[in-house]
Amino acid sequence: MARKITTVKLDHKVATASKTPVKNTFIERREAHMINDPLRVVFTTAPAAESETLALKLLQERLAACVNLVPSVASLYWWEGKIERSAETLLILKTPASKINALRRRLRELHSYSVPEFLALQVLEVNPAYAKWAAKETGSTKS
Repeated sequence: MARKITTVKLDHKVATASKTPVKNTFIERREAHMINDPLRVVFTTAPAAESETLALKLLQERLAACVNLVPSVASLYWWEGKIERSAETLLILKTPASKINALRRRLRELHSYSVPEFLALQVLEVNPAYAKWAAKETGSTKS
């Protein structure tokens, strides 16, 4: 028995079984978020003894709206030709994209590591009130 295959052009819409277009709220929210100053989540690690000082300095300079400190992270990594193990604190920073370059530069200046971790992730979904708060607290002018 042959099956008939129907192709539907979606153009940011989702077709239901009855082929009635439905608004894709995920895409609409993502596009609205990207118009302004999209939020980024940044990961870095630091020795426990310096992690809170580092977080406070970045907050005071308004380079991040929030920093979560996750203590007692075991990190395994290659360093100078061998595998190392360190007990570190993971810092999770939330900041608008417009602050990323300044945050990266300042983190390099303040950090005790010669090669500090800096991973910035794009946020596709965010509570609009949280994004607005983060922009306000960091002095973002784009939102």
